[in-house]
Order: sequence, then C-alpha cells, then structure tokens
Amino acid sequence: MPVPAPIPTRVPAGPSRPEAAVTRRRVHHPALLDVVLGMAVVLFLSRFLLDLSGRTPPGVAALGCVTAAAIIGTWMLWRRRREAGTASSRRVAIAFAVVAAAAYLLSNSLSSIGVQWVATLVLTLELGVLASLAYAALIATTTVAIHALLGTGLAQGMLEGIGVTLLLVVGIEFAVLLRSAERLDADRLAALDAAERANADLAAANAQLREANADLEDANMQLRRERGHAQDLALAEERARIATALHDGLGHRLTAIGLSLDYSARMREREPERAAAEVRLARATASDALEEMRRVVRAMHPVTTDADDVAGSLAALAQSFASTGLEVAFRREGTGGIGREQGLLLLRVAQEGLTNVVRHAGASRAELRLEHEGPAVRLLVLDDGRGADVPGGPDAPPGITRGFGLRSMGERAQLHGGQVGIAVGAGLERADGGAGVALRLDLPAAADRERAA
Repeated sequence: MPVPAPIPTRVPAGPSRPEAAVTRRRVHHPALLDVVLGMAVVLFLSRFLLDLSGRTPPGVAALGCVTAAAIIGTWMLWRRRREAGTASSRRVAIAFAVVAAAAYLLSNSLSSIGVQWVATLVLTLELGVLASLAYAALIATTTVAIHALLGTGLAQGMLEGIGVTLLLVVGIEFAVLLRSAERLDADRLAALDAAERANADLAAANAQLREANADLEDANMQLRRERGHAQDLALAEERARIATALHDGLGHRLTAIGLSLDYSARMREREPERAAAEVRLARATASDALEEMRRVVRAMHPVTTDADDVAGSLAALAQSFASTGLEVAFRREGTGGIGREQGLLLLRVAQEGLTNVVRHAGASRAELRLEHEGPAVRLLVLDDGRGADVPGGPDAPPGITRGFGLRSMGERAQLHGGQVGIAVGAGLERADGGAGVALRLDLPAAADRERAA
C-alpha cells in the first residue's frame, strides 16, 4: 500500500508574529520626517535667536524656545504612541497641531511654515484629510487676518495665504502617500502573519501525517504477517483435508482388501471356492476404491476462480464437477456487489460443500444457489443425497458430524460476521419423495459485519 508523502511545511518566510504586532503602525521614513521637523524647528528658532535688529523682547524669545521644546516633545510623544498603536496618538496629534498653531502666531512670520507643514502631515495620518484641510484653512485665514490687522495690505495677505495653503496641501498629499504606504505595510504584515500561522498549521499537519504514515506502515506489516499466517493455515487445512479424505475412503478400503487377500490365502487349500470369492470381493473393493479416489481427486482439483466475478466462478465450479458423475446446476437470484474477501469465502465454501456431496452424500444432483438480499448475500449448496452421512455442525440433527473442512469454513465465516448451517431434508427432492441436505452460508452487509466485530 503506497504511503503518502509528507506535506511541505514552509511558505515564503516573513517576520514572526510578535514583530508584526509591534511594527503594525510604524511611521514610514521616520528619519526623514525627523530631519524635516528639525529643520522646521531651527527655522522657527532663527526668528528669535538671530534677530539682528534687536526688536524681539527677551521674554518673547524665551517663549519661542519653550514653544520649540514643546514642538519637539509632542512630536517624539506622538511617534512613540503611534508606533505602539494606542488610541491616545490622536490626542497627541491634536496637541501637536495646537502647539504648531501657537508657534505660527508667536513668530508672526513664515519662519514657522515648516512646523505647520509637519502639523498637517500628523493630522492627516491620525484624523484624515478633512481635519488637515481644516487646519490649513485656519492657518491661511490667520495669515490674511494678521496682514489685515497690521495694515500691510490685503493683497499681500491673500498672496501669502494662498502660498501657505499650497504648501500645506503639498504636505497633505505627502501624508496621504504615507497613509497608503502604511496600509500596504499593514496588509503585508498581516499576510506574513497569516503565512506564519499557515507554516505552523502545516508543520502540525505534517507531524500528524508522519504519525499516520508510521501507523500505516505498522498496519501494513501486521497485514503482511497475517496474510502469511492465513496462507500457511490454508495450506495446513488443505493437507489435513486431503489426509482425512484418503484415510476415511481409500484407507478403509485398502484395509478391507488386505483382510480379504489374507483370508483367501489361508482358505485357498481348505475352501478354494470361498478363497476365490474373497479374491473377487477384494478386486471389486479395489475397483470401488480406485473410482472413489478418482472422484475425490477430481472434486478437490483446483478450479481457476476470480473473486471479482463470483457468479462466473461459481458457474465454472459447478461445471467442473461434471467429471465426478454429479450433475451440478448454478442459479443466481437478485443482484448486488460482493467484496473480494466475501467472494473468496463463497468460492471456498461452495467447493468444500460440493466435495462433501461427492464423497459422502451418494447424490446424483446438486445445485449452487447465490441469493442477494440487499447488501447481504447467501450461498446454498443443495443435493438430493441421503443426508445421514453428510458432515454437519453441533446444531445439526443427530447422526451428522462436522467435517474438518466445513468447520474451518464456519470459522472463516464468523470472521466476516456470517455463519454456516446445515439442514437435513431441505435439499433437492429425490425420487422417493424425500429431500437431501442444504448447506447454507449467510454473509451480512458491511455495516452488520462491523457491528458484529
């Protein structure tokens, strides 16, 4: 029996599930964003620390430094919270946007535009495009309002507001690209996580398959051993059957011939007529013994059978007994499938039954009948013989003893959940109004055999 090959246990390698869980929401190109923020903070601080005109009060400059520190602090906190995948990263993003807006108002110039660009990026990643567009509109409106309050001209305020808006829109587009990259990365990590689970499942399935293969090998070895034992047992049974047939038939007649010849030798001088009669009896007994031996040998001669075509094999078996002087007919009633082991058992019981009819029954006619009752099957071996000399079983009528061959067949039938029985007077009708013997083999359906086992 072929053994299935183990299942391959690997798919394309990926990060382990703990690593995938940690980096599930990581920020793409964090070093580049840190550099951008750093440049924006430096540009913002230059407004206060590099004021050559000296018009910036020291308190405002200090407040600018504090604001720069707040920008850096909220940025780092947002980075950690986002990479950890916590919901508080949204609140930190809003705080960063508030600090960035305060920096814009404090600088009162375009020196904080880089911080605003980073703020729109953070808002887009956390809250979406609408939130960042609202923030950009707020910054642009603030720019126009500052110019209007300072009286620097509405046109200049509008121009700077449009420029700020365009620059922030570029930041929003960049943030949208980052969000798409994050989604792709999350999908990739989810696929790798699924692949890792599939690897574990395949490894477990392969381990189970190896165990099943080992069990199958053990079962095959046991089956081969049992098959060898069955063949040895069948050979021993056949030898015992032949020995019994020779002993019961030929052995007894040879003994009678020997006694007759010894008696004729002693009586040859005193009673030549009786001695001659014993010689004639011995000659007749020898002829009978020779004829019986021929019939037994012909009956036990192996017939080519096919367990896959039980009906055809039974018909061929019936025809093979024509040379023994026994007329055997075959009849099939119903249709149905027969397993190979069932078929072999049916053929062996039929051959054993017909052999016993030839040897013991003194019958002239016999019939093999194969009956289907749904998935169950029955074999009948009927004859028109005397019946009292037929081998039988412990449940048979008085005078019938179980022969070795049928006893063995009965044991095999029990292994299949079936049984062998003999009924005197249930066979074929004879000319004197009586009936011969019926040998019956019943084999149940597969489900019934399993329950019996």
